[in-house]
Amino acid sequence: MQRDEKMRHIRPDLGLIVDEEKLHGKFHHAVLRPILKLQNDALRGLLNAHPHYKKQCLNIDIENPLNYALMVEQLVVKNKELRNQLLGMILGLMSVEELSIYFRNQSAFNKRIISMLVKRLGER
Repeated sequence: MQRDEKMRHIRPDLGLIVDEEKLHGKFHHAVLRPILKLQNDALRGLLNAHPHYKKQCLNIDIENPLNYALMVEQLVVKNKELRNQLLGMILGLMSVEELSIYFRNQSAFNKRIISMLVKRLGER
């Protein structure tokens, strides 16, 4: 089994019906969501181990879901190091074909990935 096949094989099947005509939607549902689901614990682990996260947790009431979600959003959006590490964890599980699609519209996909990360990591 080649690397690309292995990368697709380890992803969870979300049972989604994908509209083949819309590339962004297909990529979102067929590639990004399964990778984020697969990497959820690792992404949370990276966030929790990040020194800025620990510092921010001391400054806010993290038991308040809204405060926590806002803190996570600010960290992921503003901290380039953390954002790039999180993106790398996602891109590393893409096949060569998927990476070529990603790089054709990198800016739009990055916004989509960051949005998905913020939503997922902002939930307790």
